[in-house]
Amino acid sequence: TNAGSSVRVSVDPANSALVTALAELDVTVVAQSDAEFEATAASESLYNVIRPEALADNNNTSSLEQFPMVGQFVSLYFPMGHIKSTTVDDEAFVEYFSASEKWLKCVTK
Repeated sequence: TNAGSSVRVSVDPANSALVTALAELDVTVVAQSDAEFEATAASESLYNVIRPEALADNNNTSSLEQFPMVGQFVSLYFPMGHIKSTTVDDEAFVEYFSASEKWLKCVTK
């Protein structure tokens, strides 16, 4: 499935640069204070809420300023399954599976 259209990002209104950048990428962005977000979270059934402090590598370094390696970050917060070919340069494999709606593609705007 493609859940991209279901993503909603809550950003502190003081971070206008991030609000603007997300809007330019067609990400649904809501400018909210912490209190406004907590009220939204209490009144709506939100799925997969990720708070900024959870993105830092606080589990391993006790730091909110250091982040995990990209592979661990992505696989933790981005649901991933995978298939692979064991054949070198398997163009037939790529051609076949890249036609699937589930094949990951970069979206550029």
